[in-house]
Amino acid sequence: MNHGEAVGLGMVFALLLSRRFGGLTEVDTQELLNILGQSSCVMSEENLRQRLGVADLADATVLSELKKLIANDKKNLGSDVAVADWVLLQALGQVKCPSPDQWTVPLPLDVVDVIWPEFLRAISTVSP
Repeated sequence: MNHGEAVGLGMVFALLLSRRFGGLTEVDTQELLNILGQSSCVMSEENLRQRLGVADLADATVLSELKKLIANDKKNLGSDVAVADWVLLQALGQVKCPSPDQWTVPLPLDVVDVIWPEFLRAISTVSP
């Protein structure tokens, strides 16, 4: 998977997190998902399975590996590997900032398990 493909998928994931934890409305979430779909920057669930070389994206091994990758993302400045820092939207064009000097929101990595089924449904509706 190239960097652009990973970014496209990450944007979908971040939008879903923003809806759940950042305050982004359902209407705004859907509008932004539609824009991503129209831009053709999100690969299909089938392509994602092929690129990862797995038969089932819901497999626990896939989620475990994904959480390891997320824990090592450059935005994660802390030493707590059970928490990841996310850039979330609270409204269109407005990043959720927990404090004036903080532009990421720390969330437990377990949110990946919660959001993953929604993510798979979302990419199936926004991908070409």
